[in-house]
Amino acid sequence: MNALSTFVGAMDKAMTLGLISPQTAFNTMKTFISIPNDYEDEKKAAAEWIKLKLRIESIQDRIRSGDVDAEDAINELFSREAA
Repeated sequence: MNALSTFVGAMDKAMTLGLISPQTAFNTMKTFISIPNDYEDEKKAAAEWIKLKLRIESIQDRIRSGDVDAEDAINELFSREAA
């Protein structure tokens, strides 16, 4: 797991410095890790995951602040997912 973390950190740094594009980083990663999807499919799936993660974090913040009951927040999350 440390090797993967180091590799991802290196790819992120290379992209931040403008040395490589995100697609090049992805293709490099595919060399070492079996990823069946192409770049655009993986990018779309990653974007959906980030949106879901942000919604969950937002709901957690609302629950912690007392703005919403946990059960209502969970129901809201799943009703959005179904839509």
